[in-house]
Amino acid sequence: MDLLLHRLRAVAADLRITILDACQSGAAMRAKGSRPGAPFELRVDDDGPAGDMLRALGRNAWRPAHLHMIINAPGHKPLITEFFPEDDKYLDGDAVFGVRAGLVLPFKKVADRKELPANLAARETLPMPVWTATLDLTLPSA
Repeated sequence: MDLLLHRLRAVAADLRITILDACQSGAAMRAKGSRPGAPFELRVDDDGPAGDMLRALGRNAWRPAHLHMIINAPGHKPLITEFFPEDDKYLDGDAVFGVRAGLVLPFKKVADRKELPANLAARETLPMPVWTATLDLTLPSA
């Protein structure tokens, strides 16, 4: 994580937003060969003590679909968070208790580039369709 934050801070921009997505093959933070798709659920490792604890609590080992986000801006503390699609069946039973109401969002499948924000830098090059969501955040001062 330190290396990733270092690389993000090196980008010449006033605001940096990074979305970390893992494709369904589990390939996080490296080149992926698949097309973008909706977020997906994943199962946490339930071997050993973690699995024993989940079973003792009567909990499952599934995490709801989610995307991680890192936001950096001058004069503010970095924010690292995640967000979840509102229709995921594991929202109420997240194995790691990461779901918060304010991070559960409606996702919309967009097939027409004209529906994307006009100031989106990658608007003309994104492989379509894409999934969109809106999340309002306030960064804490440094």
